[in-house]
Amino acid sequence: MRDYGTFNEGAQDPGGSHWVRLFHGALIFNRYQVPFDSTFSASDSAVVESFQDFCKLDVNGNADYRTWCSLLVSNGDPTRLGTACDTRVQITPTFGSILSNLGYETVGRYLTNARVASPLEKEIKPGELNTIFNAGLSVFPIYQEVGSSVGNFSYTAGLEAGYRADRAARQHGVPAGTTIYFAVDFDPTDDQITSAVLPHMRGVDAALTRRGDRYRAGIYGTRNVCQTVTDAGLAKYSFVAGMSTGFSGNLGYTLPTNWAFDQIYEYTVTTGLPLDKNIKSGRDAGFSTVDLSPSIPDANANLFEYLLWLELRAAKYIQESGRDYLNPAELVCQFMREPEYKDAAGWFELVGPLDSTWISETKSALASVGMSHVDTYVDATEQGSSTPRTFACPHLFVAIESYLRRGYPVQSDHVTADEVATWAGDLLSVLNAYKGSVNSGYTGSVGDYASETIGTWNSGGSLWNYFSFEDLCQDADAYNIARAHVEAPRPTFAELVIENINSGGPSMSRTRFAAFVEDRFGTVANLSYAARQALDAVAIPPSPNFVLRRALLLSKLDPPTQIGDYTRAECEAIGYALANRVQNLA
Repeated sequence: MRDYGTFNEGAQDPGGSHWVRLFHGALIFNRYQVPFDSTFSASDSAVVESFQDFCKLDVNGNADYRTWCSLLVSNGDPTRLGTACDTRVQITPTFGSILSNLGYETVGRYLTNARVASPLEKEIKPGELNTIFNAGLSVFPIYQEVGSSVGNFSYTAGLEAGYRADRAARQHGVPAGTTIYFAVDFDPTDDQITSAVLPHMRGVDAALTRRGDRYRAGIYGTRNVCQTVTDAGLAKYSFVAGMSTGFSGNLGYTLPTNWAFDQIYEYTVTTGLPLDKNIKSGRDAGFSTVDLSPSIPDANANLFEYLLWLELRAAKYIQESGRDYLNPAELVCQFMREPEYKDAAGWFELVGPLDSTWISETKSALASVGMSHVDTYVDATEQGSSTPRTFACPHLFVAIESYLRRGYPVQSDHVTADEVATWAGDLLSVLNAYKGSVNSGYTGSVGDYASETIGTWNSGGSLWNYFSFEDLCQDADAYNIARAHVEAPRPTFAELVIENINSGGPSMSRTRFAAFVEDRFGTVANLSYAARQALDAVAIPPSPNFVLRRALLLSKLDPPTQIGDYTRAECEAIGYALANRVQNLA
């Protein structure tokens, strides 16, 4: 090819030679319009100039060796000079000087390490960005924790990736408007791109949007992956895995229209500095300043990331264990409630058994990646406070789990046996808490006590409170979240939970208590009736199963009590107190 395949304007195929025709075929294959003949005309040369300019080759209009290479293989001529590179190692002042002297202008660095045991150390180090800038280089950020198989890609995984990338970029001081390249580091087929990669990138897009659109999503992968994701409107720029010449996604596919970096050659520059050489198109110059302006307020970012991580693990656990009857959301709820609501404490009977294998394996995984359990959140009612109260997760998630496992009533004035694990159980606990308060010196009536404590922060001294404002919020949220998850699910359970606790209800315009009353009971009058029924204060008693579970709960709480310790009038007063509190809050 070097000897016979190079020619310029006016060349023709002599005798049995077909170099010009083959070159025309290569141009046509790359979607450039030329005649499939044996003469290299002036118009053909102009087309070649367009191709050379697009690929960032020397623009001369000739059929030269490097142009042939770029037409035929995804990495072109790997010996050509590149002005961008990427590496997994820290750029020290010495390495920065080396790269600058080699003609590099931009270096790709990773935003995070993978959340696995003993991860490969590749995250940008403190102070490293300024070291790179001082060497006269700019940076383009890469996000890759996993991504080497189709099982790593889904909407949920993309949502987690986008969220973690955004947070890491802010922490490193990556300026607004920067493109972050999300890696698809394997060779997916078209159906895998459609079923896994595109949903994954939609998750990334949703996360970046949720976080205020500070950053743009880019894509790293084969030519096919990059172009398909771009055509779907999910990537601003492409970082092409061009040196993977054997990948099917690089065979027969043209360089993506929005390519910013084309990775063509892997080598070691010097001891300790492995490098991927990239061609830079100029579409993305990277960034060369740090912006450590405050992050957007996000009181429950840790919980959201944690729930996404659990949800992904739950889906994987179900797939690998073959337990298709399980639900990822239920497993997430089990793990979140387990620290406080264990089987041995009576919750086996009230909610259902914990999956002990799931619990133990997830605890081990949590420890192996160095993550901490997240057991609190800041409710919408506390966000913006200089000293916000935190709500405890276990109570919320045991109530959600009960509704998911056992179903939920709709616009009914009757209490169900399964609601002993939700609002009805909290109402029953008023009986125990009142007895404890009296033992501590409280002198008021049970009706006065219920009005003072149900759905309030009042407690302390002689005033015990087992049904606080926190509990009441979580009872309403649990019903709303469980019902929405069944009837109008979000792409992820984690999104649904966070939306409700951050908004104080299903939406900013529909509060948790308004939705709870309307959807669960229909009216406040029905709520009042169901509350009094739970306490045997109406003509129609609750079901025998409810009575059994009620007795179990009342015997477990401190101090133990029973329904017979109170008159019907006292129980009726407690029921009315709950209805009045919810009505006022709704």
